[in-house]
Amino acid sequence: MKDRKLCITISILAICAFGLVFMGCPPEEGDETTNYDMTGTYTFVKSGGNCTWIFTTDKKYECSGYGIIGTKTGTWSSKGNDVTISYTSAADGSISGNEVFTVQKNGNQLTLTIKDNSIQLSNLLVTFGLAARSVTLTKTGNGNNEKSTPTVADFTIGNLSQKMGGVTAVTITPKDNKSNGTITIYYDGSSTIPTQSGTYIVTFDVAATTNWKAAIGLSAGTLRIYTSNYEIINSITDLATFLANKSTNTASSPYYIALNVKDISNIRTTLNSASNKYIFLDLSGSTITTIPNSAFYNSYSLTGCTTLTEITISDSVTSIGNLAFCSCDNLASVTIPNSVTSIGDYAFTYCTNLTSITIGSGITSIAEGTFSNCISLTDVNIPNSVTSIGDIAFSNCTSLTSITIPNSVTNIGDCAFSLCGSLTSITIPDSVTIIGDSAFSDTNLTEINVNTSNNNYSSENGVLYNKNKTILIAYPMGKTASFFIIPDSITSIGDNAFYKCTNLTSITIPNSVTSIGDYAFYKCTNLTSIIIPNSVTSIGDYAFSICTNLASVIISNSITNIRRGTFSYCRNLTSVTIPDSITSIGDETFYECTSLTNVTFRSSIPSSGFSGNTNYPVFQGDLRNKFYASNSTSGTPGTYTTTAPVNDYSVWNKEP
Repeated sequence: MKDRKLCITISILAICAFGLVFMGCPPEEGDETTNYDMTGTYTFVKSGGNCTWIFTTDKKYECSGYGIIGTKTGTWSSKGNDVTISYTSAADGSISGNEVFTVQKNGNQLTLTIKDNSIQLSNLLVTFGLAARSVTLTKTGNGNNEKSTPTVADFTIGNLSQKMGGVTAVTITPKDNKSNGTITIYYDGSSTIPTQSGTYIVTFDVAATTNWKAAIGLSAGTLRIYTSNYEIINSITDLATFLANKSTNTASSPYYIALNVKDISNIRTTLNSASNKYIFLDLSGSTITTIPNSAFYNSYSLTGCTTLTEITISDSVTSIGNLAFCSCDNLASVTIPNSVTSIGDYAFTYCTNLTSITIGSGITSIAEGTFSNCISLTDVNIPNSVTSIGDIAFSNCTSLTSITIPNSVTNIGDCAFSLCGSLTSITIPDSVTIIGDSAFSDTNLTEINVNTSNNNYSSENGVLYNKNKTILIAYPMGKTASFFIIPDSITSIGDNAFYKCTNLTSITIPNSVTSIGDYAFYKCTNLTSIIIPNSVTSIGDYAFSICTNLASVIISNSITNIRRGTFSYCRNLTSVTIPDSITSIGDETFYECTSLTNVTFRSSIPSSGFSGNTNYPVFQGDLRNKFYASNSTSGTPGTYTTTAPVNDYSVWNKEP
């Protein structure tokens, strides 16, 4: 049997809309009449395969192999129902015929069904005189009246990473059955091949051919030309081999490596196996999209890649995982490209030699602990894209001297800049709506300034308040004044408000204040006396803890509860009077008050309200036992004394 390819010419109406595969779908009712251009080449398809139709002596049409079956020009109307297919033998024209198909449409998909039940498509075999079956037509390639336009996906591109001294053209090769038109390559718009180190945007034009249109300005990527001291490496395995064959070096003289890979999941093991072999790692030629969690950090041994001195992150990267560079303590500089949209928690924590960080404009949130404990970091430029600075994001960046918070930031997290001992001033923009607890504690700030347009916060003389100046939020620790008078508008002294303000010796609390927050005056070591007015009804935990020079305290008789650790470690406090309003005293309220030898109870306190914690007692010695000696339920009012220094074994006596 002689094989003959049949050229099927589709006449009258169209077979294909927009070159899509035709699937069996019912017509959509109510469609407006639309004409579709169907110019192109088409192939009958069965079970997803393309077929060459062969006429056999027993008048069967057999689908065998692959092949193109003719062309069609014209249009098909969405309101049309029938299409006549005329077919002839491409070889000698001896085989010919016409079949009428019913056309059904759903969106851009067409189904053709033999109308007169004369052809069946079954098991890749077409016969005459059997029941009607659906036929699918697929557009395949370029007809005489249509040409495709080449795209970047049609070509294989290579040679994008090279070293100075031997730069050759980027290679651009067409894939099978794609345009072989002449290719002209441009480097930053010039056809001259560059020779100097740097990055060059590569584009190319493809000339038209018989079956293909021309294409102009296709993007081939970026040519990276490295200086001669770089080693271009294309796999983690090759990196391991390279380092194994190198001698030890120092952080100041690293090996320069351009690593072009798709995955860096095993890089930590490779680097940690090459001890004392420091590297400058350039990933700009890699196609990775993420730097995984703990990529350069071993969470089991709690060690980072100590040999990594600097890294350039590829523009293909969109995310940096949690703890990615944790404890890379020789990492000195990082540039985060604009492509990165998220940085994980603690990504750069404990990078103790990190001095410079550039954050790209794709970042909207600086996550929890991201740059915490980067003790060598001196300056950070936060881009305008950032809206949130997370909890302890820059905590303990002890060398950080300045920070500019852009007007895009709305949220500053708890302890965000705590322990930044070199930070002396900061300005809050008008965009900020939330400032977390202790955001600026343990710094040397002398002033916290707030943009006057801010609707939530205000400042006066460098002190941070809420907008209406009813809450004192933070008194800068670096202020040198020895006394401070709290404004009469204040009703609440916030948590940590005067935290470690060691220059203050005297503070005046007005009668407007009703609450004092947790740790409000914690470690104000030079504060000598405090009068808590009767307006105050609540004092927080550890409010005056470690005020080591506090000698006297007058407690408001509006207070009902002295909470945990309120006056703990006030080692110069010699006497205290517990007013008759007090009904409960928490753990370690006066713990380690070693000079406290005189305590007066104005009234009894129920045993259920007087902490019995023996590890952290309210008072040291047997004062609690003596207080309940004559009344085990409520205790006995009066004055109790002992001798200094007070300790766990001190004996208290009730005065007559």
